[in-house]
Amino acid sequence: MRRSISRVIVRRRLLILVAMGATALTTVVLATITGDVYRSDVEILLRGSPVDELLQAPTAAIDDAALARRARNEVALIEGDAVYEWVLADLGFSSGPRAQASVQRGIDGITISVEARSPTMSAKMANAYATGYIEVRGARNAQLSATALEQLYTLSTDLEARITEIDEALAAADDPALIAEREVLERERDQLSANFTSLRMEMGLGLAPAEVVVAATAPEDPEHPGLLIELLQALLVGAAIGLAAAVAIDRAEGRIYHAEDLRQFADRAPVRAAVPVDPAADGCTPTRRGVDPSAEAYRMLRTQLLAIEPDVRKVGVVPVHLGCGATTTAASLSAVLAERDGEVLALDGALADPELHHRFGVDGSLGLIDCLAGEPIDLVLLPLDAHLSCLAVGLLPPDPAEVLLSSRLPLLLDELSSRFEWIVVDLPPLAGDEAAATLIDHVDGVISVVELGVTTSRQLRQHLDTLDALRIRSLGIVANKATFVPRPRRSVVGAGRV
Repeated sequence: MRRSISRVIVRRRLLILVAMGATALTTVVLATITGDVYRSDVEILLRGSPVDELLQAPTAAIDDAALARRARNEVALIEGDAVYEWVLADLGFSSGPRAQASVQRGIDGITISVEARSPTMSAKMANAYATGYIEVRGARNAQLSATALEQLYTLSTDLEARITEIDEALAAADDPALIAEREVLERERDQLSANFTSLRMEMGLGLAPAEVVVAATAPEDPEHPGLLIELLQALLVGAAIGLAAAVAIDRAEGRIYHAEDLRQFADRAPVRAAVPVDPAADGCTPTRRGVDPSAEAYRMLRTQLLAIEPDVRKVGVVPVHLGCGATTTAASLSAVLAERDGEVLALDGALADPELHHRFGVDGSLGLIDCLAGEPIDLVLLPLDAHLSCLAVGLLPPDPAEVLLSSRLPLLLDELSSRFEWIVVDLPPLAGDEAAATLIDHVDGVISVVELGVTTSRQLRQHLDTLDALRIRSLGIVANKATFVPRPRRSVVGAGRV
């Protein structure tokens, strides 16, 4: 997975750099437009009240978790609309920056922060928010206390009525159960009385629900992480966006960029050679290859072909699509096969657009078409080297597919097979080419050629499906324009599929 991501980064580095540049530019523009921002903080300390204790279950302990929950509720109140509207009304503003609150000083302290373009405004709003919270919370606590007093009064009245009933019953006769109930009710009445008294005292004192510990002052310096840090953050965000886009594009295109990506097709067509950029691709192919990496890759292909079943002597070289470099592959494979002193024929089967004779730098005015018309083979064969010959297409006919349907074609190929140990046929893409479909029936198997960075998985899959439909044996894949040349693997030898 890491290797795949690194490859995407290398392939799509320009896209990622553009995304990073765009986010960085946006950050600079926004920083220029918005200007400096100042932040002021005010710290308040929360106070408990008897109302809070009454809201707890009788046997519940007010632990740290409960206090923390209360602090979070107060933060929500500070950041809510009630306090915000109070602040605007108090300052006479129609709008203004909202505050952010956070729990500080453990679980009983809260910091209120306000950011504004003016340092004076940020401090003024922060202090107003602290005052507004105290007022809003105080009003709510007063309402809760009044409601609690009413409830306590009602409960106390009910208890007194029940105690009176029990006293009347005990006056008539002693009842241990009634005596026990009366004791319980008296304890509850005493507790209600204590709570009632505490609430009345609090309401009388008018204690605030919180106090300001540190008031806000106008800051001297703007509050922002600095342009450099903002740029770094923007670059990271841009890199993430660019990488996500690069991965999405790669998946959408489905292009094959490395020979290792072809492993998904190994059961149908194993990779026989990964050829780096061939210096002979843009000119004539030398009949005697040197020791450059591409020539060594073709020799690897030769070694693996020789290891396949000995009946494979007529090899078709077929591009998955136009421009894969199949003609260069056919010419180079013919050249390295001839190095073994066996007679090799390079046969041009791309009747619609013959190029093989150009690769060898020879005249292609006579060739396969002329042989099918009755010309002697020796007249049209083009000797290239001691053990290498070429058979060009010749004069192009109006309908190449009809010419190949001639009964002379099998006889011609049989005669060529008796003269040459290997026949390498350069074929066009199979899709929509009747001539290629006709000629491919006379080879023992085909090598499929892909161009890394251009060929897609879908194209290769359709190509292999066509081979299956035509019942043509796949001898493997040659990957052109590889960025590395893998070492030969024993596992791929003889792994061809019939």
